[in-house]
Amino acid sequence: MVKFSVNTAALTEALSRIKLVHKVQTRENKMVICECTVKTDCLEIQAPGIFVKIAAFSSGPCKFTVPYLIFSRIINSYQTETLDFTIDDGRVHLENLSFSVDTTFFNDDNILRSIQLPINYGAADLLALSHETYTVEELKFNKTDVQIDQAMLKLSNDLRIASKRLKPYQITYTDLKNMVCERLNLNPAELTAYEKEGKTRKK
Repeated sequence: MVKFSVNTAALTEALSRIKLVHKVQTRENKMVICECTVKTDCLEIQAPGIFVKIAAFSSGPCKFTVPYLIFSRIINSYQTETLDFTIDDGRVHLENLSFSVDTTFFNDDNILRSIQLPINYGAADLLALSHETYTVEELKFNKTDVQIDQAMLKLSNDLRIASKRLKPYQITYTDLKNMVCERLNLNPAELTAYEKEGKTRKK
């Protein structure tokens, strides 16, 4: 369990900056996820394309993820000068309210890294993460592993559609796959593994 306190106005301002960047009230961005990292003296909030940091007082480090719209609506409902949070396994408690989140706790500030993605990230950005140095735990905590799996399967499907259209020109599926994988810095064998499984990779 971790307890931390932040200034309400500072947290509201931080969430407003994310709203300005993502325009999260639009249908496309309504599921923007905030990755909140509590350290001994600050709260860091990461969303695709933006990072904000505010002062905090905490009993220890932890990390949790929560949808922006849920988090901002809860925070905006409070008028107190400070907000006192308690984080336990899978829940955030704020005064008389609690809500579910994904959480993880650490013995010190050496914690899981945030996933770096641009604001309007697409399939190519997700596929690039598959050969970065992020750990499986880091990708899974941010739910990015599922998005990578979906992007890989979509790539396979798109390649098959393209190869059928280019068949009269004697361009094969393997030709296309090798060319695209080289362009995206992917291992063709990894894409083949997805095709054989027809589902997400084994973790």
